[in-house]
Amino acid sequence: MSAGSVASPKLLMLSGVGPKEHLYQHNLKVVADIPGVGQNVHDHVEILGLSWLGVKGTSSLNLLETFGPIPIKQFKLTRQGPIGTVPLSFINAWIKVSEEGDPLWPDIQLFFNGITLASDLGVVNSALYGLEKPLFQEYFSEIYGRDGFTIRPILLRPKSRGTITLRSTDVHEQPNIDPQLLSHPDDVRTLVKGIRFSMALTNTSLFINKYGAHFYDK
Repeated sequence: MSAGSVASPKLLMLSGVGPKEHLYQHNLKVVADIPGVGQNVHDHVEILGLSWLGVKGTSSLNLLETFGPIPIKQFKLTRQGPIGTVPLSFINAWIKVSEEGDPLWPDIQLFFNGITLASDLGVVNSALYGLEKPLFQEYFSEIYGRDGFTIRPILLRPKSRGTITLRSTDVHEQPNIDPQLLSHPDDVRTLVKGIRFSMALTNTSLFINKYGAHFYDK
C-alpha cells in the first residue's frame, strides 16, 4: 500500500499495523506490532533567502518579462518562447561538507537560481514561500527587480526524525505530524557548513570580477 508519506502510516495504524502501545491508546485491534510505523519522518530542509546582487545581466531570468503578455501569447500560439524553455538559471551542485562518512557521498545540494527572491517585485515569491507581504517588503524591497542570484543549500541526508501519530480513529481526520526538523545537531552543523561554503564560493575572484557579486545581508 502506498498513500503518501502522511496517509500511508495513518492508514496502516488505523488498520491495526503499527506500534502496539499507540494502537491500544485508540482501542484499535493490533494486527501487527511494528514499532517503526510513523516513526521515520524526515525531509530535506533548505535555506531560502541567500541572495547576491550582481552587475546588469547577472540574472538569466526576468520573471516579469518571462510571463508578460507577449511571451504568454507566443506560448499559446507556438508553444515556444521563454515560457516553453528551461532557463540556464537553474543549476545544481552536490557537495560533501562534513568530515564523517563516505567522502564521495554528498550531504549538501546547492540549488542556484539566476534570480533573487525579489526579482519579481514580490508578486509571486512572497506567496510561493509563505512570506507575508509586509515581512517580504521589509527584507527585500530594497532589491526589487535588481539583477542577482540565489544559492539554496539543501540538506540531503538528514538525521532528524519526526513522527506521525493518530489523532483519532476517524479516517477523515488528519493525523498528528511532528516533523522534528533540525532536531539533530548534526543537521544544523551540516546546513551551516553549506551556507559557509556558498559564501566562500561567491567570494572567489570569478564571482566578484565577472558578476560583481556581493551578498545582500539584510
